[in-house]
Amino acid sequence: MKMSLAIFMSNEDSGIELARSNEVSENELLAQWHAIPRAKNITSHFLVLMSGHEHINAKFIDDPALNQLLHLWGKFDSFYQDLSECG
Repeated sequence: MKMSLAIFMSNEDSGIELARSNEVSENELLAQWHAIPRAKNITSHFLVLMSGHEHINAKFIDDPALNQLLHLWGKFDSFYQDLSECG
């Protein structure tokens, strides 16, 4: 199964997927996973390490980590443009 990282926004008992990265090697994905710190408190965003559609691990992330990942994945501008069109 191909590994990926996905960012979800908390939504009651589950989450809504906001962005996903699966275009890099498994080693690079794991390096990104380990480089992003776990939030000290529960936040509205969480990062999920996935294999196919299965969740392997998850952690809450702070806004700076969210923005860092969106920049790294090349999705920062489109993410906030899509968000402004929805609101």
